Amino acid sequence: MQVVAGLILGWAVLYLVICAYLVRRYFADGRQRLYLDLSATSLLLCVYSVLAVRFHLATDVEEGALLTRIQVTLLPLVIAHLIDFALRFAVPERAGARRAAHAVFGLAVVLSVLVAAGLAFDPSRPQILQVRMLGVTGAYYQHAATPLGTAIIAVLLGGAVAAAGIVGWAALRGRNNALPVFLGTALFVVAGTNDALVSLGLLPSPYLIEHGYAFLLFGFLLTLLERSSRLGTELRVRSRELEGANRELAALHRSLRQSYDSLSRTKEELQEAARLADLGRMAASLAHEI
Repeated sequence: MQVVAGLILGWAVLYLVICAYLVRRYFADGRQRLYLDLSATSLLLCVYSVLAVRFHLATDVEEGALLTRIQVTLLPLVIAHLIDFALRFAVPERAGARRAAHAVFGLAVVLSVLVAAGLAFDPSRPQILQVRMLGVTGAYYQHAATPLGTAIIAVLLGGAVAAAGIVGWAALRGRNNALPVFLGTALFVVAGTNDALVSLGLLPSPYLIEHGYAFLLFGFLLTLLERSSRLGTELRVRSRELEGANRELAALHRSLRQSYDSLSRTKEELQEAARLADLGRMAASLAHEI
């Protein structure tokens, strides 16, 4: 299991790097909340992965069960951040989306409390699941999930898939490349199905959900960066158009200024001619009188 634990540790380091990168983009790109949402998800997944590393190296049921409980306690918050990101990505200005996000976070807190209270796993049903696949051997030590725990995990998996669906739909509607989200979702569903079979003792495979979350996050990240790149390109095009319009306005202003100056000179010449004409009439009248 050391090989699997080492791979998950690599994911944890990568999550931390992604979190730092997104925070930097948040301050560099106008403080867009999307970056903060995804950076919070990355940070939570980093903590989750560190716990998963220790879980894969656990040597008794009590240690494995405790680590599983802590991991599943964090998962509702991870999924809530994913859904919040999806809603901000898809419908950023709608008040209904904000209310939905608040409801999701409220539900996430409730689920986390239920898991932390020990209602998701049954201590009277310890499990030792043997793993033998592709040169990986070992065992998982944990408690069996209660019906409530199974329902909670199903809700969390469904929430992650729903978030991916929202982002994919928004990407297609905005003519972005939604392929990363679809691929990440497909791999996530495969990983979730694998883990369900493993927990039931029907498949001697390692748990894959830690890797599934990585692919799902990468799909979200690539779609976000592509949209940001497209918006940046559009902004540069608009900037060039505005610069061209500004040059045209400047040329028109110069032309109008020249016309105004010419009219001013003509007006002064006419006024001078009028004064000279008045003087001429006065001189003629005076000469006549003399």
